[in-house]
Amino acid sequence: MQSYDSIQIWNLMNYPSDLNIIINKNGRDWLRKKLLKKYGLLKIAVKKLNIGYWGLIDNLRGRSALDFSKLTRLVKKLNLNKNIIQREIEGLVIRHIKIKNVHFPIRCDPIFASLFINLLGDGGLHKRNGTGCFHYGESESYQLIQEKISHILGETPYQKGEFVPRVLVFLMMKYFNTKNIATKQSIFPRKLLNTDKFTKLACLTAFINDEGTPTTTFIQIYSSNYNLLTGVRDLSQSLGYKVSKISRKKDDGTYLFRINSVNNFFDDYKKLIKKYPEARLISRKERILRILDLIPSRPKRSRKETFDLIIENLKNRERNIYDLCEVTQMTQSGVHKYLKELITSKKIKRKPSDSKTRYIYTLA
Repeated sequence: MQSYDSIQIWNLMNYPSDLNIIINKNGRDWLRKKLLKKYGLLKIAVKKLNIGYWGLIDNLRGRSALDFSKLTRLVKKLNLNKNIIQREIEGLVIRHIKIKNVHFPIRCDPIFASLFINLLGDGGLHKRNGTGCFHYGESESYQLIQEKISHILGETPYQKGEFVPRVLVFLMMKYFNTKNIATKQSIFPRKLLNTDKFTKLACLTAFINDEGTPTTTFIQIYSSNYNLLTGVRDLSQSLGYKVSKISRKKDDGTYLFRINSVNNFFDDYKKLIKKYPEARLISRKERILRILDLIPSRPKRSRKETFDLIIENLKNRERNIYDLCEVTQMTQSGVHKYLKELITSKKIKRKPSDSKTRYIYTLA
């Protein structure tokens, strides 16, 4: 099994905001025994430790969360085993926001890294409270973020995935030694180029989710941040994929490059999501790549039979290019050639789409 770095809760020593810890009953009882063993009475303990008596009683009875600075003081004064107390931590309270079933130590696995790439790709920091936030147009993208947060940290009140808790953003920025995650100023963390294949792949997939367009012949990836995109291109090359040079669009100045090894990427991707389903693409983008699985089993057809198949499938309803790729079991470029001929012969027509696909097709 691949081993990954771990982040202990003690890495929050210089966390710049209020932080309280919820310890389970076993942990509270263990802490009480250690206090009594060293000081004999709790009233003596609070005087020696310079903490409030009733506040400590509430902490030990589970009526209130324990201030993190108070916990670290107890660990130091009582010479407590950090690993034992960490195992008994079941939640965090940050500015009245409760995170349940926390997973400390946090594993810096592929999902951890991919969530950070999401923040760099299409995220940022909320100016008021420092939480991570996104600008997605599809609810499924937020759902994936929530699954990643639950996998990494625990259950947050942000059940729609709209925010990443500040405490997790803090730990990620510290781990990747990053000072800015605003998309236009962010820098690709070079340490990702030396990670295992699944971590690299999960990060690339996360960026494709945010800033990529898969097709059946290539994957186009773009960003307004040249340095960030250069890092993503290097990441793609480190996975053995053939990539184009970075170019710049004339209309909006966005930078882009293409991954031309789409079949290799898709083969790797299927292995990745089998082990880490939270790393998957949103269904709209995954659907495009799934067409690649249909192509090898495509039956032999004449050109006329392919034309007839397309027309037959347009009789009942309008269809987009991906619908027709699935029906014909062909690549987008292959289907486009047939559609162009059918439009020229005025058998079908094309019109702009309101969805993420540019056009839809219907009978003329």
